[in-house]
Amino acid sequence: DVELAQTTALVIFAGVPTEDQETCFQDLAKHLREHPLAAPPVLLVPLVGRSNVADVRGWVERLVRHSIVDDAVWGTPAGYALALSVQAKLLSVSVQLDRLAEEVDKRTDVADEKEHLLETMEYMRWQYPRSRLFRAIPPTHPEPEEDNRVLGYTLGRKISRGAFGIVRSATSGRPQEAQSQCTGMLVVDKHKSVRSFGDMMVINTFLTVMDRLSRSPHSNVTRLLQCYSSPKHLFVCLQLAGPQTLFTRLCQRDSPARGAAPLALSSASMQTIAAQISSAICHLHLVAEVCHRDIKPENISVAEQDGGQVDVKLFGFELSAVQRKGETCKRA
Repeated sequence: DVELAQTTALVIFAGVPTEDQETCFQDLAKHLREHPLAAPPVLLVPLVGRSNVADVRGWVERLVRHSIVDDAVWGTPAGYALALSVQAKLLSVSVQLDRLAEEVDKRTDVADEKEHLLETMEYMRWQYPRSRLFRAIPPTHPEPEEDNRVLGYTLGRKISRGAFGIVRSATSGRPQEAQSQCTGMLVVDKHKSVRSFGDMMVINTFLTVMDRLSRSPHSNVTRLLQCYSSPKHLFVCLQLAGPQTLFTRLCQRDSPARGAAPLALSSASMQTIAAQISSAICHLHLVAEVCHRDIKPENISVAEQDGGQVDVKLFGFELSAVQRKGETCKRA
C-alpha cells in the first residue's frame, strides 16, 4: 500500500497476449480495486510488430474497456520519446479523472437536493397536515426492521384488497391472543396509494370512523386494534371474524379449485350470514352513525365453527363516512 501511494504511474510493457499475462493483469486489477485511494494510473505499452498489431489491438481495447488498464501507448517508443508519450497519456488520464470527479460531484449534489426535496414533500404531506388537519393519522415513526413483522404481528397471506392497500393475515406472538381472535393488517403504501390531499382526507375519515366504531363495538363489525405510521407505510391492525372473506367462501362453493369438491353452504348458514350483516348495518346507521358505502362480499370476513355455526364481521371502511343527523350522506 505504501509503495502504491508513492507511485506516480505503472507502465507495463507486454508482448503478444498469453494466458499468464491475462492472469497477471486480472490479479493486478483486483489488487488496485482493493486499494482505490492509493491506486496509480496504469499504462500499457504493447511490444508488437506491425504484422500483429491488429491481433493485439482488440486485446488492449478490452483491457481498457474493463478498466484493467487506463490507456495504451502505441508505436513502441523508447528513451525520451517514451517519457514524453507516458507524460502525455498521464495528463490525458488526469484530465479524464478530473472530469469524472466533477461529474460525480454534480450528480451527488443533484441527488442530495432531490433527497432533501422528497423529505420536505414528505413532511408537507404527512407531518404538517397531520398536526393541523388530520389528527386521526398517527405521527410518523421509524420503518419496521422486518418487512413481515409489525406491531408484534407476523404478516401472512393476502386476505383481500382494499381501496388503499392490501389486508393481510396477522399472527400475534402471544398465544392467548392468537387463539382468542383473528387479526388482519391493512398495509397502505403511502407513495403509491396516497397521491393527493383528498386521499389523505379519506384516510383521516377512515381512521376517525374506526375510532368511533371502537368506542361503540358490535360483534359483527371489525374493531381497530392498533395503528402505526412509518415513512413509507401506514399499518392498521383490525379484528376480523376469520381468515377468509365471504367472496372467497362463495367461490369455494360455486367455483372450487380444480380437483376440489364444492364446499356447500346450507340455507341456515346463509340466513345466519344475512341476519348478522343486517344487524351490523343497523348498528352502523342507528348507533355509530356511520355509513359504510362499500358493502360487498370482499369486505365481509367469515369464520365457520364446528357444528355449522358461521360468524361474520364487516370490515373495509376505507370509503366510509360519518353520518350527520338530518343530512344525506353524499361524500366523506
